[in-house]
Parts: sequence; structure tokens; C-alpha cells
Amino acid sequence: MKYYLFLFFTFLTLPIYAGGIVIDFDSTIFVQLFIFIVFGILIQTIIVKPVVEILDKRENATIGTKEEVVLIQQKIIKMEEEYNEKILNAKKECQKNLEAKLVEIQTKTQKSFEESKKKIESNFSDFKEKLQKEQKTLQNSVVKESNEIAQMIVKKIMG
Repeated sequence: MKYYLFLFFTFLTLPIYAGGIVIDFDSTIFVQLFIFIVFGILIQTIIVKPVVEILDKRENATIGTKEEVVLIQQKIIKMEEEYNEKILNAKKECQKNLEAKLVEIQTKTQKSFEESKKKIESNFSDFKEKLQKEQKTLQNSVVKESNEIAQMIVKKIMG
């Protein structure tokens, strides 16, 4: 309605600013004014209103789409943060598991080493005892044989 008033007042004031030309108003002015207003209303309803509606729908769709994009971007950022947090937690858990496995392996290795050491020490002490017994046996046999050899020598020399 604002536009019609503007056009109407512009139409009425045009003769004043037209360089001094005086327009004579007669009865046709009202017919022309009526035709102008009717065509203005027709153009408004047929052309301007649908175009404005289309532009409004387009703007709303664009704004809606922009808002959806912003929401989707926020969701993506949130999901990325959650993903990074889960990855970090998984890395920490893997590190803990790795450290636990290393401790377990070290414990098993230490036990195995100690068992092997005990077996070796046991075998070594058994072997040492065996060697000492054989040494005593050999010493006894050497002493016995040396006594026998000494007696043989004495018999041969003494004759």
C-alpha cells in the first residue's frame, strides 16, 4: 500500500515540478487514476506477489540449508572430537596393556632364568660331586697302584 501512495503523490506532484507546465485536471484524471490503481493491483497480485513469495521461499530454503550445514558441521566437529578422544583412550589402553604384557614377560623370563639357573647349579653341584668322587676313586687307585709299583720296585731291586 505504501507504494501506491508514493506513486499517487508522485503522480499528483509531477506537474508542479515539471518545469512550470500546468496540467489541467478534468474528469479523465479519475478514470486514468482508477486504471492506474487497477493495473497496479493486478501487477501486484499477478507478478510481484508470486515473485516475492518465490524469493522468500528461496531465501528461507537457503537460510534453512545454511542452518542445516552449520548444524551438520557442528555435529561433524563433535563426532571428530569424540573420535579423537576414543583414539586417545584406545592408545592409552594399548600402552597399559603393552606395559602389563612386558611386565608379565619379564616376570616369566626372570622365573625361567631362575629355574634354569637352579637346574644348572644343581647339575653343576651333581657334576662336581661326581667329579670329586671320581677324583677320590682315582686318588685311591693311584695310591694303590703306586704302592704296588713301589713294592714291585723293592722286590726287583732287593730281589
